[in-house]
Amino acid sequence: MALLERIESDIKSAQKASAAERLSTLRLVLAQLQNRKIELRRELEEAEVEQILQKEIKKRKEAVALYEQGNRPELAAKETAEIGIIAEYLPPPLSMAEVESAVKEIAASGEKDFGQVMRLAKEKLGERVDGKELSLIVKKVISS
Repeated sequence: MALLERIESDIKSAQKASAAERLSTLRLVLAQLQNRKIELRRELEEAEVEQILQKEIKKRKEAVALYEQGNRPELAAKETAEIGIIAEYLPPPLSMAEVESAVKEIAASGEKDFGQVMRLAKEKLGERVDGKELSLIVKKVISS
């Protein structure tokens, strides 16, 4: 089942189960997906849907940091719960060991330029790794 169809199906399930938080989160995500679909004037591909979900998670992570700085733990907890709901629709992120081994493999092929290694690693790993974490690992591998 495609991600978009799965989200729509889960919205119906959340309505039946009266799961208000899950329902509101999925509706917001679906709205973002529909907006992007209208913007592109075509159906979204799976990779594009995953990218939008990643972006939504990133927005919520930033909000959590701001709420924690502003001493608003109840709002931070709400955003964290939304992250968990959205993350259910994404493939599991790669472990640090998997990312490091992929970067070492790229560096072993003779590539030592930071930008080139980052580009190749992003192509190989896709959206399953955070850019900041990838950057730290690439710096560590290149410097050693």
